[in-house]
Amino acid sequence: MLTPITFGATFVLACMTLTRGQRVIASLAILPIWILPLFLVSSIPQLLDITAAVFFPAYSLAPADTPPSTPINEFLRQHPVLWKNSPPPADLVQQVMHLSLAETPPSPIPALFLWNRLFFLGISLLLLVLTISGTHVLRRRAA
Repeated sequence: MLTPITFGATFVLACMTLTRGQRVIASLAILPIWILPLFLVSSIPQLLDITAAVFFPAYSLAPADTPPSTPINEFLRQHPVLWKNSPPPADLVQQVMHLSLAETPPSPIPALFLWNRLFFLGISLLLLVLTISGTHVLRRRAA
């Protein structure tokens, strides 16, 4: 989460600097970067997906052909008592915890995911440097 937040902050700062404080124009430039990758998961390169929906498709908004048949989903279908508003029986809680821990994102993080994060951190650093130098140029012209 730190990389998208850092990239978002530096991108907003750069857009605000380039548009000379025009918040509406800067916001319109920023929105597609966050919204489009959620819906274009299969058509954008993995390196350029800031939302990381490509790496963890179970958490994306892209339409799924069929719901994945995972052990936790099967267990929940077999035990409808877990869907009620009352606390579940104690013997089922341990089984659910064990199965839900198995559903966490993959343990070995994909190498391309790390390159993706490094890419966006590099762009963030570049945007920050460009914003600082752009601010200095604007101040020199104003004086």
